[in-house]
Amino acid sequence: MNRIERAERLTRWRAHVSHVLGILFVVQGFRAADWRVIQPTDYAQLVGWAVWLAVLLGFLLFGSGLLHGPAFGALVNDETTAANRRAALLAGFWAMLLTAAICYGASFTMALAVRPAIHVIVAMGVGVALMHFGSLERRALKA
Repeated sequence: MNRIERAERLTRWRAHVSHVLGILFVVQGFRAADWRVIQPTDYAQLVGWAVWLAVLLGFLLFGSGLLHGPAFGALVNDETTAANRRAALLAGFWAMLLTAAICYGASFTMALAVRPAIHVIVAMGVGVALMHFGSLERRALKA
């Protein structure tokens, strides 16, 4: 398999996986946003969530050609992918703002803790960005 075929396969994989990872991260973000006082045993879960967040942001920001060298990365991360990434990050930003506004509005009727609200806000932003990126990439691959 030559480099172009490998890049094509990796691009298709990235389009499908980013959609699934976005859904999983949103679901996990809402599940992890328990509204109780943090216990000492919860620190492992918080560290795990932060590591998963860092990995997903790296996947979204740098694409999947990072570990394959600059020539292969240029094949995988072309102009269309860069435009899709910008649009996805913008969608994630707006999703974070909308979720923050909803949390702010809900705080008038119920007591909201900061940590769970941050979990929900970040999960929605990163998850929407990943799902939008996957959708745009799949649309670009069909064209």
